[in-house]
Amino acid sequence: MKLVGQAGYYWSNVERLMAIRKQESVRTWEEMRAKLNQKYLPIVFQDQQLDKWSRLNQGNRSAAEYIETVDEFLTRYSGFVDESPTVTLSRFRFGLCENLFREFFARGVCDLEHAYQIVRDLYISRGSYF
Repeated sequence: MKLVGQAGYYWSNVERLMAIRKQESVRTWEEMRAKLNQKYLPIVFQDQQLDKWSRLNQGNRSAAEYIETVDEFLTRYSGFVDESPTVTLSRFRFGLCENLFREFFARGVCDLEHAYQIVRDLYISRGSYF
């Protein structure tokens, strides 16, 4: 990917400053995206997205749709959401409908992928996404 215009100038400056400071260069798209988000996403937008993240819940959606929403948020906004996997799992779990929340509690779910797998397993065994 090639950045042009103001973004290109900004990125050249980031690379130059990192070299001067003898910092490790950016190697992944995630790192680059995080730096670009810091520069170009307005704070108000970031705050709005964090507010949405804080209020996110399953509501009337299926568990599969809820998982999709959580994944989309984590993919799009990971550049400015800085929380531990434990906190993310807790946020996910408390956003679930009550019967799934109880199921997760009973099974001792310890990470987000495990949570997703349980939803898939329940779908296969019960034929629906709650």
